Amino acid sequence: MKLRTNLFCYGTLMYPSIMQAVTGLAPRSVTVQLQGYECYRVRRRPFPGIVVDPDGIVHGVLYRDLSPRTLQRLDEYESDYYQRTEVVVRDAAGKSFDACTYTIPSQQRYHLTRQAWDRNWFVSRAMPRYLCQLRRRIRVT
Repeated sequence: MKLRTNLFCYGTLMYPSIMQAVTGLAPRSVTVQLQGYECYRVRRRPFPGIVVDPDGIVHGVLYRDLSPRTLQRLDEYESDYYQRTEVVVRDAAGKSFDACTYTIPSQQRYHLTRQAWDRNWFVSRAMPRYLCQLRRRIRVT
């Protein structure tokens, strides 16, 4: 059993303020990409999900060496929408990293729209409210 795990994030958890609100940590990240997946908006939600797509590429960040306790907090945050999946990501130099990420299982794909998730829209329009609600929810639980 691995004691530390790399995590590829492509949505809300890419942003340090959200990662810190969920885990209490502000880990350093490196920009990477995941081939063979595509990123879409979740219906009536400001966050995305990824699904297998042989022609797809998803851009995101890699957090390295997260503890089992941190992953447990992230599993709780991601809820039943997602499943943790083992993947391989690459940085700009082509170096590969084993990681896990949260994917939408095929039987849950109906939760996704056909619209690509727009990071700029999230940051400018949805993130302030999302972060406020997240902090309130975490304080309550």
